[in-house]
Amino acid sequence: MANSRPSFQKRQKEMARQQRAADKAQKRLQKKQGTETGAAENNADTGNNTEDEFGQPAGLDFHDF
Repeated sequence: MANSRPSFQKRQKEMARQQRAADKAQKRLQKKQGTETGAAENNADTGNNTEDEFGQPAGLDFHDF
């Protein structure tokens, strides 16, 4: 029985490592998908519209350039 303990611990350690790697890969994928789809949405939500409802430039100031 003394030999089964280190093997069990090694298996548990390897399983935990694989789980962490899978979680990290999933986070990377979510972050990548979030930046691709979120980039266009974030630009629309910033409120930096430089046109009024008629399409004319509005609200521009010297410091905006």
